Amino acid sequence: MRILWTLALLAAPVMAQQTLTFADAKNPGAGPCGIAVAQTRGETFLLAGSHLEDKVTSFRLDRQTGVMTAAGQANVAPGSRPAAVGFAYGRYAVVANQASSDLYVFRMDRAGQFTQVGQPVPTGGVGPADMVVAPTGLVAVTNSQSDEVSTFWLDLRGRLRFLDKASTGVQPAGVAIFGNRIAVANTASGDLSVFSLNRLRNLQLESTTAINASPIDLTFGAGGNLYVIAAPAQQGQPSELKRFRLNRNGQLNELASVDAGLFVSGIDADPQNVYVTTVTATGQNELRVYDRGLTQTASTAIVSPPTSMTVAAARVRGGRFVFVNEFGNSTTSSFRLQ
Repeated sequence: MRILWTLALLAAPVMAQQTLTFADAKNPGAGPCGIAVAQTRGETFLLAGSHLEDKVTSFRLDRQTGVMTAAGQANVAPGSRPAAVGFAYGRYAVVANQASSDLYVFRMDRAGQFTQVGQPVPTGGVGPADMVVAPTGLVAVTNSQSDEVSTFWLDLRGRLRFLDKASTGVQPAGVAIFGNRIAVANTASGDLSVFSLNRLRNLQLESTTAINASPIDLTFGAGGNLYVIAAPAQQGQPSELKRFRLNRNGQLNELASVDAGLFVSGIDADPQNVYVTTVTATGQNELRVYDRGLTQTASTAIVSPPTSMTVAAARVRGGRFVFVNEFGNSTTSSFRLQ
């Protein structure tokens, strides 16, 4: 559930094997769910939501070592159940709450402390499963219980303005933004929806693509490549990592597909890599790195079964890091990629 990195690549590099090294682990609260990297005024923070404790914690990242230090905490109403976290403009954190079907906005200062902006805003649907916040302030939310996607505009003062909502496939889960297009993974109906925002910022359905699997999450990478993790259509088959090309008319063309283990749960991408959490055929919980062509270049074991894991990646001055929420053992971990 992620945003296209804006770094332009002039040529595709030849990918060599890479190494993931564990850096640190912290407890953001019970049932971590939702994760975002916040670059703000020379500092890098990791934001992690706690689904069971109704809060979001900020951790300051040491850019050289990957060690995380707790900095601040923001609370939502009891029982709201945060599901996703986003960040924009170098200062605003947005939290999507599954049980209360609303969005909170918090202003984060240089120390990682939070101040709530305004009142919670309804998502326009029921049961938000995922949310993405683009650097431009565009916000998209999937409402899994009402089969809808909603869009909002976050202004420079941290105020959310509702734009539009549209029907999706059945049980929408992951959502991703590329320019003025929004892609949605519909788990129960086994397809992908692509919407565009017109000049009036209304949602228009451009395509629906059946994939003969149950898409769980998706993210855009460089050049309009859409990466999708999907559970198998038939029990006993492996999960898949798929790569699609998004055409100018909003149509999706599948370019590649690889075995991604028995159970996939989280995905993110940057201009060079795709990051996936999965369970292997031997029962190992694993974080994997693939290049843009879906060749696996690195992997490392993780502790908790990724039945509810989220993953995020960041390039900072000190290097590249990958972060994983592990729901089962209430841990947010950082890994250095070299």
